[in-house]
Amino acid sequence: MHKKTVIISFILIHAIVFADVPTNRQIKPLPPRLKSLEEELIYDSKKTEEIFYKRGKVYDEKEAIDYINKIGSKIWPNTYLDKNINLNVKIIRDPVVNAFAMPNGSIYIHTGALARLENEAQLAYLLGHEISHIINRDSVYNTQSWHNKTICYKLVDIILAPTSIFFGILGDLTQLGFFLLHAATITGYGRKIEARADKDAVRWAVEAEYDPQKAIGIIEIFLSEKDKYQKGQEIFFLMSHPKSEWRLKEMQELISKECAKIRKGKIRSEEFLKIMTKIKLYNATLNIKIDRLEHANDNIQWILQEFPNNPEAHYLAGEIYRLKAEDKNKLKDELSYEKWKELNKGYKKDQLEKIWLEEAMKKYNRAIECDPEYPHSYKGLALLYNYKNDKKQTLEKLKKYLDINPDARDKRYIMSLIKRVSEEEQTDKSRKKRRRKR
Repeated sequence: MHKKTVIISFILIHAIVFADVPTNRQIKPLPPRLKSLEEELIYDSKKTEEIFYKRGKVYDEKEAIDYINKIGSKIWPNTYLDKNINLNVKIIRDPVVNAFAMPNGSIYIHTGALARLENEAQLAYLLGHEISHIINRDSVYNTQSWHNKTICYKLVDIILAPTSIFFGILGDLTQLGFFLLHAATITGYGRKIEARADKDAVRWAVEAEYDPQKAIGIIEIFLSEKDKYQKGQEIFFLMSHPKSEWRLKEMQELISKECAKIRKGKIRSEEFLKIMTKIKLYNATLNIKIDRLEHANDNIQWILQEFPNNPEAHYLAGEIYRLKAEDKNKLKDELSYEKWKELNKGYKKDQLEKIWLEEAMKKYNRAIECDPEYPHSYKGLALLYNYKNDKKQTLEKLKKYLDINPDARDKRYIMSLIKRVSEEEQTDKSRKKRRRKR
């Protein structure tokens, strides 16, 4: 990123190892001494959720929410009966690849996670992992351990940070004492607990007739990001969970031992991708806002392949190319050293920027071909022409943008830009006249 994302300081419990953690659906009853603690955590969970909604942090897309909860209900164990805890999966507006479960049964999946998934089997696995934390009451045991151990402080690199910037949520969470809901609900419970949750997720996905190999493909996605992006930002799947290489090996062994005789299960890519298109596009805009241009590109590339006539996808691709050309250092801050070096290999100075500007032009025009009434394509072209100092085309495209979208949210900005460019154009014309007179 051009500017480092604000790093939020949370209280993080270091890897806590619990003994005798169940690895199947025979859930161990909560000891009576922890009942009041669980009630307190459920209360805190509800208060935190109120903040999420108050700040507009929850992505409320009915079709996607209903679909995700339908998958969750297939994984949620029928034997688990606790009237105080009900499964409710929600989507949170945050481009970081993450998800977390609360003690009251709420699971929040970041738009960033949904944008990187490829099929329903992977979604089933992700939900199974979080459900395992809920029904095994990991947050309760973790909190009980927290009360008995020395508190460790740690800066967590990007925990709800982008959304804290967008929605001003940090102050509210600090005031509530959000750490009591536990950074651990977001950052992990330690190697043993996360391994159990992984195994539960695979077993339950298989029981729901999903393909186990495709389900764990989610870990392979995170591994691919390790080499592509800046060191320190590898996605461990829920941040400080055990490393992806180790997790993948463990799950492969589990599948070979327990699932070898199971026929190939469901993958269900088509319906998943269709429903997630809006979320992937939305998440790309969030990544663009925080200068994660290649992350945004990851979000939309499959859309361009599966839905080549989607105007918004082409427009966002144009934005990514334009912004890369305008400030190449954004990529330098985002990519790993190896990928940055590879990107520049064989190109002369400013050559890449020129290529990106040409590609941006193609993408904007392709978006207009797909839908001549899609307004943002014209705004993108206007900003591109303005960067190239073509004032005539800048004004033409800006006016076209407002013609199609007269109630645009950024109308005041566009009007001020039109005024400024018009004044500059008049100044240029006056200079030319004076030169001719000489």
